[in-house]
Amino acid sequence: MFRKSTVVGAAAAFLTASLLFPAQTFGQDYRIKTIALTGELAPGTAGRTFAFLRIPTLNALGEAVFTAALDSSDFTNRQGIWVGNADSLSLVARQGDKAPGTIARTFERFGLVNSSASGEVAFVGVLDPSDRTNDSGIWVGAAGSLSLLAREGEVAPGTGGEIFASLKTPVMDPSGEVAFDATLPTALSGDRGFWVTNAGSLSLLAREGDLAPGTIARTFRELKFLFRQQPVLNPSGELAFVAQLDHSDFTNDRGIWAGSLGSLEIIGREGDVAPGTWGTRTFFLFDPPAINAAGDVAFEAVLDLSDSSNHLGIWVGNAGGLALVARRGFEAPGTGGRTFDLFFKGPVLSASGEVAFAATLDPSDSSNNSGIWMGGVGALTMIARKGDVAPGTPGLTYNALGVPALNASGELAFEAILGSTFGPRGIFAGRPSDLALIVVTGDQLEVAPGDFRTVTYLGTVANSGNEDGRLSSFNDAAQVAFRAIFSDGSEGIFIASPPGPVDLFTDLIDAVIAQDFNPGVENPLLDKLNTALNVLDKNPDNVNPVINILGDFIDIIEAKRGKMISDAQADELIALAEEIILLLEAA
Repeated sequence: MFRKSTVVGAAAAFLTASLLFPAQTFGQDYRIKTIALTGELAPGTAGRTFAFLRIPTLNALGEAVFTAALDSSDFTNRQGIWVGNADSLSLVARQGDKAPGTIARTFERFGLVNSSASGEVAFVGVLDPSDRTNDSGIWVGAAGSLSLLAREGEVAPGTGGEIFASLKTPVMDPSGEVAFDATLPTALSGDRGFWVTNAGSLSLLAREGDLAPGTIARTFRELKFLFRQQPVLNPSGELAFVAQLDHSDFTNDRGIWAGSLGSLEIIGREGDVAPGTWGTRTFFLFDPPAINAAGDVAFEAVLDLSDSSNHLGIWVGNAGGLALVARRGFEAPGTGGRTFDLFFKGPVLSASGEVAFAATLDPSDSSNNSGIWMGGVGALTMIARKGDVAPGTPGLTYNALGVPALNASGELAFEAILGSTFGPRGIFAGRPSDLALIVVTGDQLEVAPGDFRTVTYLGTVANSGNEDGRLSSFNDAAQVAFRAIFSDGSEGIFIASPPGPVDLFTDLIDAVIAQDFNPGVENPLLDKLNTALNVLDKNPDNVNPVINILGDFIDIIEAKRGKMISDAQADELIALAEEIILLLEAA
């Protein structure tokens, strides 16, 4: 009668409107592990405890990356950055510690932290106030091996001796390369640029005042969107960004560029005919793009204002060509003829070139006028929609849907508010056809054996396809990192993981034992499962023998069906075994 939301499969309950969540479908029950809790010892701090935890990101190794504040016993060294999982959590940097690459300067505070597939981090740090002319920098590396990449007041590569004035949050690709935007002291040639590393060496990629590739003698005037933008960086070292050109011609002075050092190309430009508009409409404004390892970009754009009923859209492609994915006023797949209205925060882009985005529909029915879509050109699928019943709930419907995150396997994660405007907030993840509810406010989460706490707040970082260098709480293993606040005021950092084969075998063994069969039935079944586990343990990559043993397990059940095993028992155990087989075949 309880919904599982624990580390080891113990039960937890969620109660809202006097309804209990039933057990989730087998195979969709994410395993949640505690990474950090307020009030508990913070590694690397000689006995200090966590007092405040920020929303974590998640790297490819399944490690949470987060900043936190310690108890108030000493305010001079209270903040820090931690990286790790449930088995090992390490302090990377701490307020009051000597900042690598400086002479006797110490860290005072930290900005947002990005990470690579190998566990390295990149962040802006602010130094002690002894000299405000050079008190910020960007550091990269791992625990015990941080190095200074760039610093306020130091020479900015590629500028002829000018110095960095301010440094913005870096992006980091899976290989550990870094890109960031920074400003320079006011100069005739411009005061903002994008820098990127190549094998750890920092170079200037684009700067205000530089000639803009793909134009005739036009220069970059502003490398920003509205107030500023964070560029995106793919694993091939290619950057993508929005820029505005000099004002010599206002009819075509905005665009999107992408590329690596020395090979920037223009992707789309104001005044160009927008693909998918039958040659009748032109681009006007661009939102910051997403990018993947193949060099494809995806972005939202505003068309010329000749018709505001269909002047917004999402495009995907590269310098060789763009294609329209979705457009305001055009039919939204899966809605029975409803049309797109507005798009939220632009699309995210996966390794395979699929896009995902949140959007609203025309206002003809406000009860179901928003959703999340995913897919390619001409092949969009509606993933979730306001008014639809949310999986893992007792009939609660989606009310508000957050922007999604994507991974390389085509899985996605997103937050949603359920029921009413002020209803519970849940985190969902999985394949588009098999979404699972991971956790929801109101859940009682088992943060340690026997220690259940009621969730009142949840937070993740989305809006990334995991190949653009942006922050993300979702990785390619379909794990989700999240922050939770509980009704007693405590906080925690957690990682939710889809069950692996060993998890499912454990559940199946428990299910066999729970049937209370006589030994003549139970023992042969358990022997098959234990044999399969031993084979899997010796060679995890050779799954065919394990699948064959599970087939034998199913044959035993079928032979005893209606005799010593009831139909209900047989159906339950076979369904669990087939779930393992499907997982092994997918692997």
